[in-house]
Amino acid sequence: MRKRAIIVGILCSLFFLSALVSASLSCSITTRAGCTNTSVLYIQNDSGGYENAHVQNVSVNTYAHALCCSVDSGTLSSSCTGSTLLRLTNMTNAHLQVGNYTGPGAVYNVSVCLAASVGSLSCLYAPSCSAGYTCMGSFASSDVTNGNLTDAHYGSCSKYAFNLCCIHTAVSAPLVTLLNPGAGVAYEAETQQVGFQFNVTNSSTLSNCTLSVNSILLNSTTVPNTTVGAVNLFSHYLGVGTYAWNVSCTTVEGVQNTSSTRSFTITAPVASSGGSSGGSSGGGSSGGGSTPASTSSTNESTVVRASDRSPFLEVPEGLSFSVFINVATTRSFIVKNLRSYTVTLTVGIEGLDDYLSVGAPLTIQPGEEREITLAVKALREGLLTGMILLSDGSRQVRIPTVLNIRSENFLFDAGIAIRSEGKRVVQGDGLKTQINLLQVGPKQKVDVVATYVIKDFSGKIYLEETETFYVLESKEFVKEFDTSQLPEGTYILGLEIQYPGAFATSSSQFEVVSSSLISSPLLLGAIVGGLLVLGSTIIGLSLWRRRSIHHLVHRR
Repeated sequence: MRKRAIIVGILCSLFFLSALVSASLSCSITTRAGCTNTSVLYIQNDSGGYENAHVQNVSVNTYAHALCCSVDSGTLSSSCTGSTLLRLTNMTNAHLQVGNYTGPGAVYNVSVCLAASVGSLSCLYAPSCSAGYTCMGSFASSDVTNGNLTDAHYGSCSKYAFNLCCIHTAVSAPLVTLLNPGAGVAYEAETQQVGFQFNVTNSSTLSNCTLSVNSILLNSTTVPNTTVGAVNLFSHYLGVGTYAWNVSCTTVEGVQNTSSTRSFTITAPVASSGGSSGGSSGGGSSGGGSTPASTSSTNESTVVRASDRSPFLEVPEGLSFSVFINVATTRSFIVKNLRSYTVTLTVGIEGLDDYLSVGAPLTIQPGEEREITLAVKALREGLLTGMILLSDGSRQVRIPTVLNIRSENFLFDAGIAIRSEGKRVVQGDGLKTQINLLQVGPKQKVDVVATYVIKDFSGKIYLEETETFYVLESKEFVKEFDTSQLPEGTYILGLEIQYPGAFATSSSQFEVVSSSLISSPLLLGAIVGGLLVLGSTIIGLSLWRRRSIHHLVHRR
């Protein structure tokens, strides 16, 4: 019995794995063994031919002929990852039914599907295939009561009154262009917050973009409704080393493209004879997205022997973490057990309870180093201080900790630094600092509000003052702060930079002491040297007097 059916508006949903500009679909009937591309279904009639034939699902694999298809770019598969192309009465020796058939009568339960790795595939039945469409065979049915949509036999193209016609539509890939840092750029810093800027064109809407550094995914962000020419921003802290970076973007249709790869370096600063700047952390640069697992997750300060601060642990002298506001991330630091026995540590938070959290106690074997990971969620802008407490039950180590919080879209590298020889200051003396601001985004005049704050690690504020100025490309200046109202102790000097819609913080630690003897190595050296000279003189005079008396006795 000759049968006819009509399929109207079958859309095969697809998964997209790579980018392309154009693609076309081609199909033909071949022998099953001769199909080197994708077999959509198998075909055979009673005499072994392929006209007026029953069909077979490709998973059975016994019929002599195959509907064999390919595309110019990407791949095809017979897996049902989207809408069903056709339905069969059985896995083999089957009649056909349109894929979206709903009745009357039975809805066949064996599916025939065609999926593409890239682009979209649309199919319909028509007496002839329009320009751009590819014929995938014809069908015949005499079941008029069911609208000629079911109980059909298969034949070659135009053999019967209705053809199955499909078209493969390509999707343009986003064009990703890297902006900053430029190729071969070198930073001089122990830890550098690098602003990664990139431009996306040739795509009206993006699903997401990702940043990879040295083939490791560092940041991922959703970028909806991206316009042509938009500048997107990522930011990440990196230590000394050489890095290669690129950005991949994916459209809402699933088409992905990756930029070229650029390299840059971060080199350790060379200390000058007059001393080097130290202790500055935080600051801002261009950025975007979340900070998943961070490459630079350790503290940004030196490590001291535990004997300086505790009898059993080697710990960081202080911790300073720079994070994005409202972005969950992690930071970590290293501790070492200096004892000859196992230590079980509990980790507590003081003053930063709403921003830091830790896991269960950890056990450290003798001489072992362990990494302690902190979950960080900065809920408000600003510079926050507190303590991380390490305890074995009878002893406790307190580590001063700073959170430098900034927005994701900040377009400056900003820092406040105190020279290493000035990080211990006599009460009442001036605290001299160096302020540095550098635009890493578009070079244009920006009015900023700078707030300077001195606070201790309990969060108490001792000084706060504000000034407004503009920055064009860069700004550097020296600023001095009065310490006469500061009791002896350890403090954080913070810089908060704000302009409309963005903010960042930077900080540096210093200590106030009351004795100039302690704070002035030159004076202390002079006094010690003077005492040594005086002592030598007294000893010399004593020996001379003893020899003189000895000679006088001999003469008598």
